Amino acid sequence: MKRQSIRKYLRPYSIIGQRKTTINHTFASAIAPADTYNDAVVADAIRALGQNPENDLACAYCDENEADTWDHVVGLVKDQQFSGFGHTIGNLLPCCRQCNSRKGNKDWRVYLHVVIPDDIKRAAKIATLESYFACFRGTPVSYSEIEMLCPEQIKMLRAKQDQIIDCMVEADVIAADIRRKLQAYLLRASNQIEG
Repeated sequence: MKRQSIRKYLRPYSIIGQRKTTINHTFASAIAPADTYNDAVVADAIRALGQNPENDLACAYCDENEADTWDHVVGLVKDQQFSGFGHTIGNLLPCCRQCNSRKGNKDWRVYLHVVIPDDIKRAAKIATLESYFACFRGTPVSYSEIEMLCPEQIKMLRAKQDQIIDCMVEADVIAADIRRKLQAYLLRASNQIEG
């Protein structure tokens, strides 16, 4: 690490700058459909991945590490809107943190080229995952379909989202005023100590 890397920590924190994406993601994720937990269905899904549901799960991407999280195969948000895929069994894979982080929002096939360089092993993994998705992934629903189905609710949800974003902008202005007053106070206190 270079000493200049401290620069990003030596600037005022922006509430809106740091959290607007989080808020947008949260609102998009909140309307995503979710499956109800059914142990038998989950066990069948794990078997379809070639794993024993009674054992600790392995990462469905690399097969090398123990899974310690679940990856949304298709991210919940695309272009700041719900992507069409939700918190459903067919959109979740057991995953190690390293693969979850490295995959990010990439298409799973693209990511498999990174994690499994061997063409034969990758083709087998793709076949397994495609079979899994065919059995367990439901039909995606587009954001425009949701708007048609629930126009008033989407309008109200957007208004609440805008209100939160507006409040964050206002909070940034208040925080900047506090920082200015604090800086002035600290400068006066420093001058009194030196004087």
